[in-house]
Amino acid sequence: MTLDRGSKWRKWDLHVHTPESFEEHYGFDGEEEVEKYDGNHWKKYLDELESVTDDIAALGITDYMSVDGYEKIIEERENGRLEQIDLVLPNIEFRLDDLVVENNSGDTTRINAHVIFSDKFSPETIRERFLHRLEFENQNGESLPLSKGSLNTLGGQHIESNPEENHLSPYVAGCKIVTISFDDILDKLDTKKFRNDHMVVLATEGWDDVNWNSQGHLTKERLFRESDALFSSNEGRREWALGITDGVEEFERSFGKPTPCLWGSDAHSYDRLCEPDEERYCWVKADPTFEGLKQVIHEPKRRVRIQSDSPRDFTPIHTLDELSIENGIVDSQLRIEEESIPLNRDLSAVIGGKGAGKTALLDMIATNFEDRWDRDKEKGEPPSDRNSFIQRIQDKEPDIKTKLSFVGEDVDEFSKQVSDETVFESADLVYLPQGKIEEYCRNEDRLHNRIIALVEREVQRTDPEMVNRLDQLRTTTEEIVENFRTITSNIYDLNPSKLNKEKESLQSRKKRLGGDLQSKKAEISNFEEKHADVLEDDEATDLRNELGKLQEEIEQIEDAEKITESVQEKVSRLSDINTQLRKLEGLLEEIDEGENLPRISIQKVKTEIEKNQERLQTQVNRKRARQDEIEEALEEMNDIQQEYSDLLVEKTTIADKISDTKRELDEIGAKLEQIEDLREERESLFVEYIQKFDEVRNQYQTIIDQFESDSSEILSDISFEPAIKARENLETRLERHIDMRRVDEDRLPNVVNKLTDAIEADTQARRKELSREFLNKTQNLTEKMLSGTKEFEYETTVFDDHLSLVEKIYFRDSPMPNLSLGQKGTVLLKILLAEEDTPLIIDQPEENLDNEFIYETLVGAFRDAKLTRQVIIATHNANLVVNTDAEQVIVANYDNNTIGFESGSLENPDIRERVTTILEGGEEAFRRREERYEIG
Repeated sequence: MTLDRGSKWRKWDLHVHTPESFEEHYGFDGEEEVEKYDGNHWKKYLDELESVTDDIAALGITDYMSVDGYEKIIEERENGRLEQIDLVLPNIEFRLDDLVVENNSGDTTRINAHVIFSDKFSPETIRERFLHRLEFENQNGESLPLSKGSLNTLGGQHIESNPEENHLSPYVAGCKIVTISFDDILDKLDTKKFRNDHMVVLATEGWDDVNWNSQGHLTKERLFRESDALFSSNEGRREWALGITDGVEEFERSFGKPTPCLWGSDAHSYDRLCEPDEERYCWVKADPTFEGLKQVIHEPKRRVRIQSDSPRDFTPIHTLDELSIENGIVDSQLRIEEESIPLNRDLSAVIGGKGAGKTALLDMIATNFEDRWDRDKEKGEPPSDRNSFIQRIQDKEPDIKTKLSFVGEDVDEFSKQVSDETVFESADLVYLPQGKIEEYCRNEDRLHNRIIALVEREVQRTDPEMVNRLDQLRTTTEEIVENFRTITSNIYDLNPSKLNKEKESLQSRKKRLGGDLQSKKAEISNFEEKHADVLEDDEATDLRNELGKLQEEIEQIEDAEKITESVQEKVSRLSDINTQLRKLEGLLEEIDEGENLPRISIQKVKTEIEKNQERLQTQVNRKRARQDEIEEALEEMNDIQQEYSDLLVEKTTIADKISDTKRELDEIGAKLEQIEDLREERESLFVEYIQKFDEVRNQYQTIIDQFESDSSEILSDISFEPAIKARENLETRLERHIDMRRVDEDRLPNVVNKLTDAIEADTQARRKELSREFLNKTQNLTEKMLSGTKEFEYETTVFDDHLSLVEKIYFRDSPMPNLSLGQKGTVLLKILLAEEDTPLIIDQPEENLDNEFIYETLVGAFRDAKLTRQVIIATHNANLVVNTDAEQVIVANYDNNTIGFESGSLENPDIRERVTTILEGGEEAFRRREERYEIG
């Protein structure tokens, strides 16, 4: 067995006539074509058929009551013709004798039936073991076998009776009038030889002319019940045949089973070859084999469609296309086959015995994506997973390399060593490892994120404003919480503890200074009484005034002395002038020009100056003497005055200190008042936060109502109810700051309960009251804080984001906490399956579930999920492979220390054998799948 992608949509044409049909128009277009093909219609037919079948996977070669055309095609394929076509099946068309249909115009016609055989039968076998055993009656009422000879005989008799049709050959004439009993056809097919290797397809031409209330309705019903499929491209008829129109239960009561509709070009001429009207091509999702075709019986809705384009017309570009494995040696005891494994775009099921490598394959895919490396937030490491193949082999440092390719043409391949933490960043997938269902169910936040994303995405498509309103409300709550934190920071930037200590200190200082001031005033009063005579005497004032005047006079005299000294200096320079005059006289005499020059009288001036200096000095000395007398008298008086003055200064200093203290107290008071305002604002915001969460819950309820009104069938037995809850870690966070030895055991739970009560309050007033009670109780706990705990840390804990939006989840009306682990897993799986279009990988989804529950509950969910996303599972459960109609089965094998893989479709006989051999209940699953529509 090889690696195959499994079932995929392919174009089939199951109704193509050949030149062997008695009614055909495969002629030549002029003599040139006659010459080109030597007059051989088959040569041209083969050329034309090859030219239009490049995208056709399978053909149903159709002839009336004959396999001659099919036989010719088989011969030509053996000679190398029509190699591009994967499958050619014989399709024999019959005109039934059971029902004559008359239309509104009065014209009559008969219902046709087709029998499509497996290609395992040779034309001769079909001819001898089936056709020739069918019988019809000639005009004489004689029974004849359905053979060419008998048809010639019938036609000859007809022409004799109807000479106007002598232009027909006896064979054509016989074919035109022969009818076969439907019961005879079914009888000859119900043999060991053909029983499971044919399909009966009822043509619906004239079908609508038989009213269900007419006499022919019983025949019409019988024909339908005994047919495997209809040939019809009418969408209304298809929906009716599938039970969609009347409902499946009602339809099954009336007709037994939903029935698929097939279609073909019904080509009788070259222009119609593989070109049905209105491009109504027949698409079958199956291997191009007869077993593949038979899948439409078991899956009449999902395996065949009539439309112009492939039903899988859109696939997310990051859908996985292929996994390649290189350097597969783990150690001397284990290696992985180096191969490329194609992956189906719909549902791939990995099966195999214990230790065969199922988890290894999933892990090698998932390790390329972030979801598999989802960090443990506290440790900063990937979460430990004892079932992870990659983690188990890491210590061996294998050099295994994987390469992923994607269906999107513009998406680059991604390759890495399996132990490398590098991941594909352009997209992600969802991976649920084995044994993690319980862990995922316990992670309420993670589950909520999945649910709200699912709900919002679906409602966003129909009412985006509804979702936007919820987003706005959630943003508002986040902004309120951020304001909590900002206000708390602002409060402690002001440092209330320090301010209160300073206030206390300043108040003590002010009180002390007040006492000091009163003491000083008393001291001054006593001093004033004791020295009243001195403090009130004017003599000191007069002496001080005289002393001041003397000082001024002395300064004036000293100025006069300075001027006198200056004059005296200048007079001294005049002496030099007289000396120079005498020298000049001497020179003049020598030149007989002698003349007495006048002299300056210097001595007289000098004498006057000296007298003036003596006078000034005498005045200064007298005044200084008086100054000394006055100072001596004042010194005695100043000791008392100075002491009094000092007392006054001291009183003023104390009064100034009191004023400064009052100013500092005013500043601190303003800051403490600001802190009080901030606390009140924060408290009001907290109440608003609680009330806003109630709005969030109400809006989420509106969105859930909208979601559940048109949610997918996957979630039909699951419902959600929005709820608000206090985060589970609130009590623990408060305990970190409180000395629990000083607190009653139930006090903290009671505090948290007040918050819970506020959430559930039925009025805004009550909600506000309870919110404030919660804050008051947390405030009272500050007295019980651990030593070393900072108030900022405690208040940051109190005023934080304590609430979260969650869902109460109900499965078949039972709340999640009441469910068994298996049922919880079912809820998780259904939520995952209903999510967006990213690939989904699940290892053993059947964990903790019994087989019947899986069949009833999960099979349908997987069938629906694969319509919109790629799903890959590893499983031991046959129902999850067979009755989900997995498009691809990947078989993991462990042999001779080597893990290897094979793959194919369910319709592949080898795969079917492996499913029934490996999986417990495999045969039962196939039987159940077939009996679901009463197919043997």
